[in-house]
Amino acid sequence: MSFPVIDDSFPRIVPSFRRLVKLLTECVEGGVDIECAINEFQECDANLGHLLSSFMNVVRLREIPQENGKLVLEIIGIFARISSSMSDLYKNMEDNDVETAVASVEEICGHLRDLEEANQQLREAGRSKGIYSSVPIIDSVLAAGQLILDKKSDWDLLMGRLEYLIPEWNKLLENENLPSGVAEHDAALSKLANCVNTKNYDQLEEALEEFKTTGEALMKVQKALSKKEEQVYACPRCGASFTKYERNCPSCHARMPEPITGTAALTQDAAMFEMMPDYVQKLFETTRLMSHNQKQFFGDFRKAVEGLRLRSENALTQLENISKKQPQATTQAEREAMQSSFELAETGLTKFFNALEIFDSIVIPVDQQAIDEALELVVAGVEDMRQMHTVVQDFRSISGA
Repeated sequence: MSFPVIDDSFPRIVPSFRRLVKLLTECVEGGVDIECAINEFQECDANLGHLLSSFMNVVRLREIPQENGKLVLEIIGIFARISSSMSDLYKNMEDNDVETAVASVEEICGHLRDLEEANQQLREAGRSKGIYSSVPIIDSVLAAGQLILDKKSDWDLLMGRLEYLIPEWNKLLENENLPSGVAEHDAALSKLANCVNTKNYDQLEEALEEFKTTGEALMKVQKALSKKEEQVYACPRCGASFTKYERNCPSCHARMPEPITGTAALTQDAAMFEMMPDYVQKLFETTRLMSHNQKQFFGDFRKAVEGLRLRSENALTQLENISKKQPQATTQAEREAMQSSFELAETGLTKFFNALEIFDSIVIPVDQQAIDEALELVVAGVEDMRQMHTVVQDFRSISGA
């Protein structure tokens, strides 16, 4: 009996699963007990937990159409089957039962393929819903706002999307020779942010309309001023290049990675259920491009790493400033809740800085295993860093800042 071969067609939902299977194979070939891979198993199990947490956040924060309820339950069921098979695999490894461990790994492989297929169906169902704007970032904000207006959601989703957008927008404002329309859109964005922070339902519709009008006008100006570059896609298997994206390579028919477009496009990476912020999307995009041409895209990768570093350092400074101040007139429950959110945000920052250490060690030729490990730390860190907004809002509420 031998463990299945994980080729390029296998879903990259959890990269550490690939490493686990590879190590199990090496253990068997080298005549070593498969129990030696327990640490890798635990890492993989933890990453699967992060993935489930991400998906449950999607279910909690997004309005899932009723017709997709069965699909959501199916995905939750697949996670349960993966968990059961992982428990079996752990026991197999402890008992050094190679034959049964191979069967458990084959089961998990099947479950992960089912998971990717179901997730793809859910994404396609989401794309089939109404479009509020042809500009993806504007559409995502308007969709979140419409859920509030329809009283189908609270403010968390819209608040989260602005959290991703505003830092990128502020960075854009630092550039010179900005196109006309920037000031109008900046005012509209500030109005919308103020509306969200104060949860002003009465002004929300007007604020969303201004955000849409000024944003779409700005995009038209930007398109007129800049010549659109033709994007070239390269197949990671055979190296064939083509300008029109297709799901499968026209040359060897291998499955192509999902494209990520737009500077601040709120799209989902193929490996993740949860909407990732722009600085994480850039990391996934540049590391994927490096698999095609390491030398050409290594500079872009380093810039994406610096984006993560800047985000991490700014968040650390913000946490340190809050920790130096002692809010007055607070209840014990309020202080405990804020401390809990604070500690979780700190945990997320630790994961970011651990990932940065790995990224800083990357040289050409690139160690893909190290890249995957760092990316998983970043994704796990994003989950914890979502508490940053809670920390800041609680502090302002308690201290009156």
